[in-house]
Amino acid sequence: MASRELSLQAGEREVGRFFANHVQGRQGQGYGGRLFITNERLVFIPVALSEANGGAQAEWDLRDVQAAEVAPRFSGPGIGSLRRRLRVRMNSGDVEHFVVWRPRWLAAFLNRLLHDVAGSDR
Repeated sequence: MASRELSLQAGEREVGRFFANHVQGRQGQGYGGRLFITNERLVFIPVALSEANGGAQAEWDLRDVQAAEVAPRFSGPGIGSLRRRLRVRMNSGDVEHFVVWRPRWLAAFLNRLLHDVAGSDR
């Protein structure tokens, strides 16, 4: 069984944790868990029941994230969603969707962090 808590890497600090459903797979299945945001990564850790039903832990380096935005209703994988979701666009062209409370606020928070990360790489 996987740990339900985030393990920080050397020099890394947690800047936020949020309840989220991560949309995974072509059918757009949402799995409940927590989205952890650090100064270096985004990490989704599913709750035990979601993991037992196929939800997987996933992580992304912030340097690989292009932008965060709010996905309109009925867009995204599967049949879409009645709710607006956080959409995270990667430099590779991949897109991740998360059902979160206050997606506009979280997108703005993440974009400010991405701006800070980009500025520190110079």
